[in-house]
Amino acid sequence: MIVLASFLPALVPAQTAGSGDAPEDWLRLDREIALLAQKPDSQPEESRIGGFIRTRYEIADDPSGGDDVSGVVLGPVWLEFNGNVAEDVRYLLGFGFREEDGEPVLGVRDARVSFPLTESVRSTVGQFRVPFLYSATSARSKGLFLERSSQGAIWNRRDQGWMLDGRVGRLRWFASAFNGGDGAREEFLLAGKLAWALLGPGIDLKQEGGYGVDSPTRVTTAVGVVDEGTIEGGTVLAAELEGASGRFFFHGEIVDYGEGFVPKAVRQGAAKNASGRADTTPYGATLACMLSERCEVAARYEGLDDANDSHKTWLGLNWYVRGHKCKWQLDWIRTEGADEGDVLQLGLTVGF
Repeated sequence: MIVLASFLPALVPAQTAGSGDAPEDWLRLDREIALLAQKPDSQPEESRIGGFIRTRYEIADDPSGGDDVSGVVLGPVWLEFNGNVAEDVRYLLGFGFREEDGEPVLGVRDARVSFPLTESVRSTVGQFRVPFLYSATSARSKGLFLERSSQGAIWNRRDQGWMLDGRVGRLRWFASAFNGGDGAREEFLLAGKLAWALLGPGIDLKQEGGYGVDSPTRVTTAVGVVDEGTIEGGTVLAAELEGASGRFFFHGEIVDYGEGFVPKAVRQGAAKNASGRADTTPYGATLACMLSERCEVAARYEGLDDANDSHKTWLGLNWYVRGHKCKWQLDWIRTEGADEGDVLQLGLTVGF
């Protein structure tokens, strides 16, 4: 207190008779003392809470030939906390809602921390999705349809691992290692991806559709590879093309599965849902058009390349009340081949 008192006269501006600036000078003094009290290495912290709620009414054919199934379906529901605790050190903690045996379950889906290694290389550790397919890693609330594409749904699983990513000019690259099919034991799932911005700045890798009626042209092409170390013939290759221009959005993907992905080949991890797709090469093509600033139509065709030569046809109509933050979606999906039937969905997504 004695030391502080010795400095106060120097900090207090000299006053003259009739001066009207005393209140402002004292406020300035309070701010200067507060700055002196701060730790030299303190950094501003930023945090945010976000998420979305989706609910839909669904009518679906019973694949066994029984009566149609209809009712209200809740989900996905997402809640996340993200921010930074120091300069360039960021975190994300995401909770997802799902049903198990008819009961609602809220569990941790994403839990990751990222930090820079160099000016152009970032490191991410924790639990997150494998950087393989755009249709699997895009934000679910920003989807063109209520459900992901068939391949996007397969590769949407999370696993614990470590990832490096960076950018060199128009090229974005990802290299990662995850626990894989045997958990935290001996083998790993390795994944890599290269994405090249062909035109413009490239596409937003988190958003499908909804780019407005006058979007600048942006096109990205990408190739990816996954190797599941717990099985022989566990390599998967993928190629993608996505972009937006004016009123239009488009996306195409093709995936080639190795011979090791027989039924129940992978017990857990990010590649678990790929079991049963050995020696197949499924593909999909998506096209959307903004009819106005709020109305968008969409179509998707998928060839599943299974023993029944199954394929899916998707048609969608989106009404954007406030972009992807609040939108109505009407989807129709027809499956031919295995599990034949039609699904009609009317969904509402609200983000916060």
